[in-house]
Amino acid sequence: MRSSTARFHVPISVALLALGVVVGFASRTPAWTAADASVSGAVQSVRGPWTTAVAQVLDVAFGNVAGAFLVAALVAAAAVGRSRAVRRALAAIVAGWGVSLVVKVLVDRPRPAASHALVQGLGPDSFPSGHVCLTLSVAVAIALLTRKTRWHRPVVAAGGLLVIGQMLARVYLGAHYPTDVLGSVIVTPAAIHLATNARRLGPFLLRAADRRRARRAGPPSTRQVTILLLHAYGMGGTIRTAFNLASSLSADHDVEIVSVVRARERPFFPVPPGVRVTFLDERPPRRRVPRLLRSRLIPREETAYDRFDLRTDLTLLRFLRGLRTGVLITTRPGLNLAAALLTPPGVITIGQEHTGFRSHKRAVQKMITRRYGRLDALVTLTEADLGAYRAALGSRAPRHLLRIPNAAPPVSGGPSPLTAKNVLAVGRLTKVKGHDLLLRAWEQVSVSHPGWTLRIVGSGAERTRLQSLAGELGLDSAELPGSSRDVGAELDEASLFVLSSRREGFPMAVLEALSKGVPVVAFDCPHGPGELITHGHDGLLVPPRDVDAMAAAIGLLLDDEHERHQMGEAALRTSERYDREVIGRRWAALLADLEAGR
Repeated sequence: MRSSTARFHVPISVALLALGVVVGFASRTPAWTAADASVSGAVQSVRGPWTTAVAQVLDVAFGNVAGAFLVAALVAAAAVGRSRAVRRALAAIVAGWGVSLVVKVLVDRPRPAASHALVQGLGPDSFPSGHVCLTLSVAVAIALLTRKTRWHRPVVAAGGLLVIGQMLARVYLGAHYPTDVLGSVIVTPAAIHLATNARRLGPFLLRAADRRRARRAGPPSTRQVTILLLHAYGMGGTIRTAFNLASSLSADHDVEIVSVVRARERPFFPVPPGVRVTFLDERPPRRRVPRLLRSRLIPREETAYDRFDLRTDLTLLRFLRGLRTGVLITTRPGLNLAAALLTPPGVITIGQEHTGFRSHKRAVQKMITRRYGRLDALVTLTEADLGAYRAALGSRAPRHLLRIPNAAPPVSGGPSPLTAKNVLAVGRLTKVKGHDLLLRAWEQVSVSHPGWTLRIVGSGAERTRLQSLAGELGLDSAELPGSSRDVGAELDEASLFVLSSRREGFPMAVLEALSKGVPVVAFDCPHGPGELITHGHDGLLVPPRDVDAMAAAIGLLLDDEHERHQMGEAALRTSERYDREVIGRRWAALLADLEAGR
């Protein structure tokens, strides 16, 4: 969470800018000008050859030509490199120097009498001093570039002395009044702070708009429920669980699924009856987004960052700010963070986390701890994840932080007969799913269990590599048939289900297997499998990534048909805890609490 003073940064900077302009207008009065002229005369009374030479050097070094050269050099450096420090330094110079040009036009204060000036070719406007603004901007820019180096403190000290010298020089040369140079050190830091912390300006304006909306907003309603997905027509587990939740809520609520992008023409999973699906961006996905067009709203450390760009930022902004009431359920970190930042006060916001806090990259973790407290509720899928988010968020947690697991999705057919000699794995063919480990375990199993077949159902980037590995291991009994729209039919032909993931949230494939009465062998990876499966009751858990233990557990259940059937019956009882009506009641209770608590 931000420090207690951070929320005042933007208003203080705006107030300083306003103060500078007010001082400029006040300095135009005859009495003020007379006082300024008196101080100027005192400074100019000590003129001498060497002081004049120093002042004239400062005049040339920080004039318009030097300023234009510095800006051009930093623009080139920013274009070539990706340094945030260079971009901030450029922003400091452009804002700090540029504000002097704007305020000069607004205030329109005449210069001191030319008869007292030691420099020629001065512009007509005196307040504030452009030279002082540029000198201060350059000092700040160099300080930003040397930040976290041993040169930073000497640079700051030298910059401060240089600014003071320039302030005295402008009065000494007769180019400005003392008020002009003082005005420069009021407006320049304010403009630089706003420019180098531009991301704070947006939230500041949003909070101001939300305060106005809150005064006009009526009581919240849970009648309208919107579920926000990245791509509703994809084939991931998050999409399936969102469709399942939408179907459950649609009995008592008006439910709409909103998809940020459209990954394909037709949905992989059937859209629940009575549920609308709309898309914010119907463009085909890009292979690569130019750097200048990448998303600024979604953290680049988000795993799906490449699916977002400036256009999706704008569509998300328009969609979220356009909401007036109802419930918004977001389904991944980037969307949770966007909803926490942008959703108006009349909307109840619920963020879903499908993975553990530590599975996110550090930059995303920091944003989560800062923003998730603005959500009305945060829902995790496992008790382990709930504990991790509670510890990470502490007092910053949303008012409602709770676990609601996914409901068991509907699958075709009744319980599996457990008679076919097939072992089944279902999931995306990605490294995290660990199918390479499963193939190595199956190499051991297949030797002592001829006639049994391993089917790895799914599609993904690892397919070719897995096929090559199966060939290298000589696994004629291992099949990779691709993805299936009817997992129930696959489970009807399976006697054992295997989960070999390196990391899992809440594995829906395991829940599907349990609901069909198919026992499960799984790596006890963080965190879902251990909360779904009771070792020795409805399946077997083995140490993560332990190929030998996985092979032994599979072989044990293939050898013992009676044990398989006993575990299969227990699996059916376990799945009842995740019945759609049971989970639906928990969601209904949460929505009722949120509506009553607003």
